Amino acid sequence: MTSPRLDRLPPHARESELNLSASCGRIIAAATVRAAPLHDTERTDLPMYPQSTTFGDLRFPSHDAALEKSARYRAKHPEKVRESNARYRAAHADERRVQMRLWRAAHADEVREYDRQYRAAHRDERREYDAAHREEQHEYGHEWYLIHREERREYQREYYAAHREEIHERRRKYDATHCDEKRERGREYYEAHRDETLERQRQYRTEHPEKACSRWHRRHALQIGATVGPVDVAEVYRRDRNICHVCGKFVPKGERSLDHLVPLSRGGVHSMSNVALAHGRCNSKRFNTGPAQLLLFHEAATV
Repeated sequence: MTSPRLDRLPPHARESELNLSASCGRIIAAATVRAAPLHDTERTDLPMYPQSTTFGDLRFPSHDAALEKSARYRAKHPEKVRESNARYRAAHADERRVQMRLWRAAHADEVREYDRQYRAAHRDERREYDAAHREEQHEYGHEWYLIHREERREYQREYYAAHREEIHERRRKYDATHCDEKRERGREYYEAHRDETLERQRQYRTEHPEKACSRWHRRHALQIGATVGPVDVAEVYRRDRNICHVCGKFVPKGERSLDHLVPLSRGGVHSMSNVALAHGRCNSKRFNTGPAQLLLFHEAATV
């Protein structure tokens, strides 16, 4: 006996519907049989998972069979698989990057431990690879930095603000134990990039004259063994109102220099109380003699 809905169908459609219903019934029966408990002695000879599932005239492989077929295909067509994966990664680069970042953030400890173990187990291999691809790595790193420069600078500023003391302590320890190595590396780099370094220094002095002046005077004071304190060159210019303490005339921006009232060669210190604004020519002409000492004593007496 058929349902009224089947009676209204044409003969060929009615036959297809009946075949489909029979196939669904066989699938449900097979699933019910395979889901029977193992202690049922009548069903222990049936496999736990079917090798395939038949639906009408179609035959679908099981999950394990599909994995095995996929593995055979990858082994037989490695180039096609590689090209397909490359196309997928290129088309979904942003999505994969976000997913990877979220996953690494959620598993930070696991990733850190895995990286540590991998580096320890493949240290020699990584050194050989780095030595063989040094130029490529430098080129890739430079291009990446140019693209993400602002992001890196913002991250570095935030990290420095949060770990200022740790960074300074780490630098002090490293400088104390590697001063000769740093000096040698700096000398080698300067010799290999002399023109670039000089041009960069000239540009920095032009854009930041006060900082360049302060850095030069501090370095000079350290070289001769003088006591060095904090000196704000811009504050010295404002304090002296851009007037040369030697000749009493206005000092243009391109002729500014810091003069030590008590010369460093005579035991003076590099500090705010011992520096004054002067013309470059006045500073050179006075050298380590002149009326600057009287000015210092006069200021000390009037305080």
